[in-house]
Amino acid sequence: EIADTIENFPDEKKWYISDKLFMELKYGLIGHDLGVKSDIDQMKNEIIYGYQRFIQRPCYELLIVDILDHCNLRCKGCDHFACIADPYFVSFETVKSDIERIGKVFKGDYIMQFGVMGGEPLLHPDLLDILKVIRKNFPNARISVYTNGLLLKKQKEDFWKGLRENNVGIMHTRYPIPLDFDGIAEKARSENVTYDYYQFNGEKELFKKVINLKGSGDPVESFAKCHISNYGNFLMEGKIYGCPFSCLSNRIFNTKFNQHLRMTEQDYIDIYKEDDMENYFKFSARPKFYCRYC
Repeated sequence: EIADTIENFPDEKKWYISDKLFMELKYGLIGHDLGVKSDIDQMKNEIIYGYQRFIQRPCYELLIVDILDHCNLRCKGCDHFACIADPYFVSFETVKSDIERIGKVFKGDYIMQFGVMGGEPLLHPDLLDILKVIRKNFPNARISVYTNGLLLKKQKEDFWKGLRENNVGIMHTRYPIPLDFDGIAEKARSENVTYDYYQFNGEKELFKKVINLKGSGDPVESFAKCHISNYGNFLMEGKIYGCPFSCLSNRIFNTKFNQHLRMTEQDYIDIYKEDDMENYFKFSARPKFYCRYC
C-alpha cells in the first residue's frame, strides 16, 4: 500500500523522498506488524504530508510581514529570535514600498492572508499606517496582527477604529503569563474586531527550535517535514524567504553568537528583481539551501 502511494505521485515529484526517508520507511516496516492497518495508514499519511509540501499552489496561503525584531517578552527558544534581538523597527517607508511592489506583482490578489508579526508588532509606532497600506493594496485578503497581547488593553480608541475600518483581526498567542484573556476577547468583540487564538485555545508553553549549526542536514527531508514550508512565506525589507527562521537566524542569531549560517541567493526572492508571480509560487514549493540548518 505504501509503495502504491508513492507510485501514484507524479514522476517529477518523487525525488523529494530522500535516502534517509526511505531508510526510515524500510526499518520502520521491519519493526511493525503489517497486519495492523493503522500502522500502514500512519506511514502513508506521513509520506503524503511530505509530498504535499512540494505541490505548487496557485496562491500564497500566508505571507508574514515582519515589521520589527524585538519584543516585550523574552521567551526562551523563540524561533523569531526576538528574545535576543536589539531594538529594530522596519521603517514605514520600507514596508509601504514592499507591499506596493508585492501588490503590483500579485495583482492585488493571490495572497489569502497577511500575518503582521515581529517581535511584538504593537510596539511599532506606525502599525496602523502599515495595516492601511496592506488593505489598500490587497482589498480581499485576510489581515491579522499576531500579538502576545500584553499591550492590547492599553490601546486607545484609534487603534480599535483602525482595525475595524481596515477589517484587520487580532491573532493572540496565549502564553503562560498573567493576562485577562477573557477580558481582551470581550473588548475585541465589543469593538467589532475579529479575535482568534493562534493555533489552539490552550496556553503555548514551549518553543523548541533545533538548529543544525554544521549545516549537515538534508534540505529536502527538512523541507518535507517542516510545518511551515510552502505555507508561510516571510517578507522583510525587499525579500521573501521561505520561513522566518532563515531570515532572522541569518540577521540576529549569527550576529549574537558569532555564527556563520550561510544565506545564498537560492534562499530568497528579491521582490524588486522578480516580476513573474509564477516564480514566487515555484519558490515556495522548493527546498531551500538554508533548510540544511534544520
